[in-house]
Amino acid sequence: MRIKTAEWRDLLRRQAAACDIGLTDKAVALLETFASELVAWNQKVNLTAIIDPAEVIEKHLIDSLMPSHHLMEDASILDIGTGGGLPGIPLKIHMPSLRVTMIDGSRKKISFVSYMIRQLGLFSAQARQVRAEELAEMALYQQVFDVVICRAVTSIEQFVTIGAPFLHKDGIMIAMKGPEFMGELDEFTAGAVTKDIRIIPYRLPVSDAARTLLLIRP
Repeated sequence: MRIKTAEWRDLLRRQAAACDIGLTDKAVALLETFASELVAWNQKVNLTAIIDPAEVIEKHLIDSLMPSHHLMEDASILDIGTGGGLPGIPLKIHMPSLRVTMIDGSRKKISFVSYMIRQLGLFSAQARQVRAEELAEMALYQQVFDVVICRAVTSIEQFVTIGAPFLHKDGIMIAMKGPEFMGELDEFTAGAVTKDIRIIPYRLPVSDAARTLLLIRP
């Protein structure tokens, strides 16, 4: 299978439908372009270890879209450690009204994300090469986001410590995790003031790999 074929697009639609995600034709086209560029750039820049076209659908695109079930339209989102734009770009494509800021410490990765924002015409989306700790010191970014999200980049405890300053008082944090997260969660809740944590398990549609969303209100 190759990206940019009818077979690939059909597989994307079917996997999305299996996860109760309805993709428009425009979203499918933009996700296709994003996937193709991700794999192409990966030959020069280390963006992802997953380059098989079918795996890109399931393990990058579909997985990145799962938090959309818990997002409000027009929400402002900070994607910490976005890497190659995951989950920020797929979420923005699927929910165009989102306002998405994607940050990463890697100049090469942010160059790719910035390029994709331009290529895909994603308005109200920006990419910045900056560490979250540095961004938190800027008043412009303090207590302004509805959602702070992180995809398997750091521990739950560190994620909350780093991300909480960006949230406004009614905001929510979403940690995207694999199956081995209970140790992290136990360590976090043992010393945490907040206990408002919602655990949402799910499985990817082809591999049946276990994944978890942790919705945290610090």
